[in-house]
Amino acid sequence: QHKNRASSAGHPCERHLVYCRLNSNDRLKHDLGLELIFREGRNQEVAFIKDFLEAGIFIEESQRSFEWPEYELTGKIDGIYKDNGKRFPAEFKSMAPGNFDKINSSDDLKNSFSYYIKGYYDQVQLYLLMNNVEEGIVFLKNKVNGRIKQINVTLDYAYSEEILKKLERVN
Repeated sequence: QHKNRASSAGHPCERHLVYCRLNSNDRLKHDLGLELIFREGRNQEVAFIKDFLEAGIFIEESQRSFEWPEYELTGKIDGIYKDNGKRFPAEFKSMAPGNFDKINSSDDLKNSFSYYIKGYYDQVQLYLLMNNVEEGIVFLKNKVNGRIKQINVTLDYAYSEEILKKLERVN
């Protein structure tokens, strides 16, 4: 990993982020159980987009790459959702029912005790900055019953600045 990734920029440990940059080849591979969770997440993302298309909702620029050279930052946004002429960076996240039930607002994402769920908020903040837009969306899907909810996320400049300062330290 030669650059910072938007998807992991929210990790609370800067040492971990530096290690990912400097010693990524030495990292232990995750186990089969975690790999299956990641694979299911990718499958759920495809299912999200299929469900949206069937409902007449088109998601543009799926998996478009972004790069912000100044912060050595890269990312791949899940898509752009358009509504009434406005464009919203969108992320699709599937989760276990217990987590799904707890997340009902962007503050719930931002203040989550799970660093990876909090990381969804951080990731969208970076995509908002990289797209120069004020609002984005995290679509959540309950892995068990398929229920979907929309979490609107507004750009928080002060919070985003702290993420960028962290990335500068990591660099």
